[in-house]
Amino acid sequence: MHRATSNLHRAPNGGLVFIDNEAGLVHGYRLLSMWDKYNEPLLRSVCIFREATAQRVRELHRLQNAASELLRLYRTHEPLSGRLGFLSEQQAQLLQGRIDFVHKHILHCKAMATSL
Repeated sequence: MHRATSNLHRAPNGGLVFIDNEAGLVHGYRLLSMWDKYNEPLLRSVCIFREATAQRVRELHRLQNAASELLRLYRTHEPLSGRLGFLSEQQAQLLQGRIDFVHKHILHCKAMATSL
């Protein structure tokens, strides 16, 4: 990478925690083309996922409802959600596409593990 990151930290249990302290989820969509050249190769290099994460990705893929589920959680947990914006339809489709991409990669990892 060409720049350091100040929003990726290691949790006490060793996990990585991404702190989104910029303009939120929508800001990330504007920067997507800049970071995808790193994100996809990084994902393809990893085949270790928490079972709960893999199950949730599988469910979001099966139901094809990532944006509506995110909106439900957003409205439930963000007191200012009524005054703030949300994803556009294009961003919602992009989010679902990324969930589907991760789901496909997890299936690939499982197939690789069973062939060993």
